[in-house]
Amino acid sequence: MAFPHPGFSDAYQIAYVTGDLARGAEMLESRFGVATFSCVSLDLNLSKPAATAAIKVGIAWVGDLQIELIEPVSGAVDVYRAALPREPAALSIHHLAMRVSGDIQDWHRVRGELADERIAIEGGRDDMRFAYVDERAALGHYLEYVWMSDSFLERYPLWVPPSRRRAASLG
Repeated sequence: MAFPHPGFSDAYQIAYVTGDLARGAEMLESRFGVATFSCVSLDLNLSKPAATAAIKVGIAWVGDLQIELIEPVSGAVDVYRAALPREPAALSIHHLAMRVSGDIQDWHRVRGELADERIAIEGGRDDMRFAYVDERAALGHYLEYVWMSDSFLERYPLWVPPSRRRAASLG
């Protein structure tokens, strides 16, 4: 059976949207014991749509599972705003993310498997790429495929699972 995309292989992240990143992170920390969140502001360069988007992101790790909180700020953020819960501090699942391993050719191979009409947003830069596949009708959320080069991960260890950071420091 052929599938319209690679599915759940190499899933590593659950992402939620929220209207209040600080309060959402506090709730996950106090109620569910999620480790302290590292928060950053990101300006995304999108190729679909051709635009930019400003978001605030909180990242925490539970073992090798990344929990991502996204607060839309400005620009092309409709894909996030549409999923916001009514209560600003509440969370709503937005996507599951799958890591694409290897080099840029591996990204192009996986991207080639994704149906263009299902891509809600896509972007990145030379050393990092992402695409959200709209699976809301089937799953209630998006699937994100992410490729990050080794040099990107070296510069931004926030995106590296703790077990890989420990292994690298021991090696």
